Amino acid sequence: MVTIESDVLLLFYCLWNTTEAIPVILDVVSEALFTDYIEKIEEIKKQLEKMKKESVRRKVPEDNVKPKIFNYFYYRVEHYKTTPCYVFSTDYRHLDRTKDRDGICYSDAQSRTHFIRLIDMDAPFSSSGQRYNIFRIKVRRGRGTLIIDSKEYPLCCSEEGNSQEEMREESSSNDKQMLDMWMRECEELKVHLVGKMADAQWTENLFVSANDRQYIKKYAGQCEKRIESLLITICNQREML
Repeated sequence: MVTIESDVLLLFYCLWNTTEAIPVILDVVSEALFTDYIEKIEEIKKQLEKMKKESVRRKVPEDNVKPKIFNYFYYRVEHYKTTPCYVFSTDYRHLDRTKDRDGICYSDAQSRTHFIRLIDMDAPFSSSGQRYNIFRIKVRRGRGTLIIDSKEYPLCCSEEGNSQEEMREESSSNDKQMLDMWMRECEELKVHLVGKMADAQWTENLFVSANDRQYIKKYAGQCEKRIESLLITICNQREML
């Protein structure tokens, strides 16, 4: 004896003994027909949330990664518009992570190198001496970075820091592969769901009424929306990597 899925709908009329129980029975029976889809969706969502947390953790540089010291006094600021550019290590350590401080960026006439210093806005602002091309900036300390005028720039770190950056890049690549796999699985779920609802059993089963078929079709539509929503979340996460 072969049992087909549409036979399950007969339970609509067998499991209740009060009219108040009917909506609950309809949901329970309908959900049973789509358990495989729901479990797969929830499994991917759980793994995706775990990936998000790990991704956020990796993006925050570890406090034990120390910037590399240059010429005994400076940290080098990477990718700033005035390169090479250095910030005094003592100034950096006195910066706050939540509040901007006033600073200047200037070019040294001898070394043709730019430096960033904190300044006291109550003191006179002068461009005298061996400094030129001076302009004011707002600076704040990040985690292994220097935030200049609200834009974040990494500091040159030791080989240990570079190694950790390589590990982050490798993890990001692995995350993309996982996200691509989940996208394919979601697309396969959609195709399988369409095929499931196109099966002739839903129209040829003499014991399945039009109302029964309509209810299952509605539930399948809700399942498809959950898959689409998950797909959007996966795509958004991939764009953030």
